[in-house]
Amino acid sequence: MNNAIVAVGSNINAENNVLLAEKYIQDFGILLKKSAFYYTKPVLYREQDDFYNGVFHIQTVYDKKLLKQKLKEIEKKLGRVRTANKNGPRTIDLDIVVFNHQIMDKDVFVRDFIKYPIIEILPEFEPIINSVNYRNNFESLKILIDAIIETLESNPVALMGIGKWFFNESVKNEIINILILSCNIYTEEYKATIIQQIKEKKLDKNLTNKVHIEFLSLDNFHQHIYLAEEKLLLYGEFVS
Repeated sequence: MNNAIVAVGSNINAENNVLLAEKYIQDFGILLKKSAFYYTKPVLYREQDDFYNGVFHIQTVYDKKLLKQKLKEIEKKLGRVRTANKNGPRTIDLDIVVFNHQIMDKDVFVRDFIKYPIIEILPEFEPIINSVNYRNNFESLKILIDAIIETLESNPVALMGIGKWFFNESVKNEIINILILSCNIYTEEYKATIIQQIKEKKLDKNLTNKVHIEFLSLDNFHQHIYLAEEKLLLYGEFVS
């Protein structure tokens, strides 16, 4: 099963359309939690009614691509019409902003009407969303994370950022430490092969920091639980 946070917004018959979206989304997913919804002022294009915003936390068998397709079908069912004005009024807007604990959209860091509802239902996301260095290097780190996930033979339990760089915005050039927590126990030879394969991928050259990748099995993680005090979850379901 996959977990997703879907950002929801409407400014046409807003409250009714959000309720309908909530109903339709449960045709293919389990609604784990729904944040409080708020009326917010429109951004970028101001000549329109206020928006009604919040998030749904859902569980679904669909992968990211199929889930996005299903959300677009709900938008169409509720009369969403896409025009040249991408910031104009809409009956409903449904966007995947977090998928399996990986942030998918930079708006999570900069739009309060997405940020705070996420923190409300998943408080453990607060240090991630408020990490300035992560926000400023989000696109580059997303490419790196995707490359790591793509290279591993199976999804990790969690992929975590460890150390000062993630938590202290004044630290710019420190090595970015990534910890891969897995159910598997990898040999040193396999680890070296994985790291080499990741390096050979066309990663974003804008990420000038050196990246250090470590592997840890779940069994060993419980013996090094102090790492949890410095963890920044980037991907996967964290198992305590």
